[in-house]
Amino acid sequence: MTKDSVLIIEDSPAVGMLLSEFMKKLGYDDIHTCETGIAGISLFKVLVETKGTPLIFLDYNLPDTNADSVMSQILTIKPYTKIIIETANSKEDEKIKEVIGLGAYHYIQKPLRFKEIEKIITILEEEQSFFNKESEQVQEIE
Repeated sequence: MTKDSVLIIEDSPAVGMLLSEFMKKLGYDDIHTCETGIAGISLFKVLVETKGTPLIFLDYNLPDTNADSVMSQILTIKPYTKIIIETANSKEDEKIKEVIGLGAYHYIQKPLRFKEIEKIITILEEEQSFFNKESEQVQEIE
């Protein structure tokens, strides 16, 4: 199974690098990073056109725009994009509840816990594998 590309929208270069290296260990080799929401949206559009829909890690607190706006624009372009929000805020924070309600696949709290990220990615990959098999079976019936 080919792994999707990954887009990391994170204003901290250190966090972006750590996340990128961890995703490489999980078998992802097409990883792109940027530090602003505007750059993230632009890069997302390019990736969708050239490589397909990437898995996205989106920092909740960006310097140029908020995660709600970035996520809204991304989901307008590709509604079923898997977006994982990174935040230092707690799950009970109303803003985090809102952004999850807007369509985030999951969220992770900072400092990043790589075991937690690995669990989320494993579940995501299992879901994708299941839906790919279902789609193949439907096509065979048709």
